[in-house]
Amino acid sequence: MRCDTVNSDSPSLGIATLWFCAAALAFLSLSARDSDGSQRADRATLAFDVVSIKPRTSDLALPFPRWTPEGGLAVRGVTIAFLVSLAFPEVRLADIVGLPRWTTSQHYDIQATAANVSPKNREERAAMLRALLRNRFDFAFHWEDRKSDVFHLTIARSDRRLGSQMRPVDIDCAAQDGVANADVNGTGARNSAGKTPDHSVPPSSCEFRLLWGNWEGDTTMSDLVAVIRRYATRDVIDRTGLGGYYRVKLIFDPGIELGIEGDRAGLGLSTALREQLGLRLRTAQVVRPVLIVDRLNMPSEN
Repeated sequence: MRCDTVNSDSPSLGIATLWFCAAALAFLSLSARDSDGSQRADRATLAFDVVSIKPRTSDLALPFPRWTPEGGLAVRGVTIAFLVSLAFPEVRLADIVGLPRWTTSQHYDIQATAANVSPKNREERAAMLRALLRNRFDFAFHWEDRKSDVFHLTIARSDRRLGSQMRPVDIDCAAQDGVANADVNGTGARNSAGKTPDHSVPPSSCEFRLLWGNWEGDTTMSDLVAVIRRYATRDVIDRTGLGGYYRVKLIFDPGIELGIEGDRAGLGLSTALREQLGLRLRTAQVVRPVLIVDRLNMPSEN
């Protein structure tokens, strides 16, 4: 694969709606795919036993998915386009090609249970969502290589010195009984006890807390990129070369990205990344796999 990169010191960031900010975050790397577009992990027994899907026309709320320890799922007011983005968290919703119009306008309440399956991490939960889409929405897709505009997340300084709000930590969350993958309600805000964190105290070890304009805790670069991706006008690819976990604290004004009117005294996300974490977003163009929707049908109510 050939990549042609053009650097820019001041990439503009943005986001279409606050609803999109509620995305369950992409912490899943691309895996091997079969020729028919399905993923090999999906061929196993990762599927819900009972699924209830009901249209929702009022009292719409931000669609935070809630996973139970037994592998059940509950989400209110979700669009199917958003559900597809949860099933492929490495892909930005805006970059999915071929979604039918109804998938962004019709909202649903979904309850699902799994008697014999307990997903252990984000990859397995995403696989269960893909199985749900296939079984209830007759979902079919394929991948196609296309040239795309992206942002590369890089270290800002030539001496690779990080910012004052980012430091390496000697922990391995993945080894702590899956703590690194146990994100609270699927939002990417990790908590080692699986409970709502106490925001009056600093995050505990292996907790990554995402509040309005305040991200704090222990994270990997891939996890951090997944959060940034939800605010950017294009996909974000990690080019920092940083491995392991880092304790970060990032404070910025989401209103700048959201285009909210009024006096905006805080920092935009791009500026905050550079000044606080020592990271920079640079524009680039790459050839990469794009998710193409071949078929996606409306479900029958049950």
